[in-house]
Amino acid sequence: MSSSDPAPAAPKHTSQRLHDVPTPEPHNDLDEPEDPFEAEAEHGRIGYGRFGEWTPYGLAALIILTIVIGAWFNQRDDSPETPPSLPDAVAHGAAPDFSIPLFNGDSFDLASHQGQVVVVNFWASWCEPCKKEMPAMQQLAVNNPDVVVLGVAASNDSRDKAQEFAENMGITYPLGIDSGGNGPNGQIASSYQVFGFPATFFINADGQIVDSIFGAVPLDDLQLYVDRAKST
Repeated sequence: MSSSDPAPAAPKHTSQRLHDVPTPEPHNDLDEPEDPFEAEAEHGRIGYGRFGEWTPYGLAALIILTIVIGAWFNQRDDSPETPPSLPDAVAHGAAPDFSIPLFNGDSFDLASHQGQVVVVNFWASWCEPCKKEMPAMQQLAVNNPDVVVLGVAASNDSRDKAQEFAENMGITYPLGIDSGGNGPNGQIASSYQVFGFPATFFINADGQIVDSIFGAVPLDDLQLYVDRAKST
């Protein structure tokens, strides 16, 4: 090597001093891993997830359903069923007095039976409900010899048909046909404000109407009405 050639450059050696530590990268919150506890809490929030928008509606429906079911259970009555009670007595006051000729040739006067329970039944031979009720009325008369049972046929019924009907039914209590008036309502039915057949009035020993029933009545209920008339 000639004296004129420049000397080769010494290689550069970089040394790391103790205080020359690498500068950390800037902190970015977006890159921070998700806190698992916070994520779990997020799952429990109303409105979270795929169907989150429907969650409030579902919760409201669940609350309403719970209230309805609770109210239904509170209204349930688990006690044994009791037989239906008779309706309250219908206050009609004094029974209108009347007289009626009977099929057997006698005459029936209501006033002459003061002191007795009287059952007045309005009926007709063409009345289908009457056909179902009259056997029970006959049995009622047999079971209660101390009670006067009277059948008053519609004024537009024929005597022959009414008598034949009663004989076929085996009726033995007093029967007669209403008179006067227009159509089925004769003078007696009109005074008792009868608007359909059958109609039955229960009169106590004081001559007061205790109950008035429109429509066919089964035997058991007839007896209950009679018993109430006896005790009133």
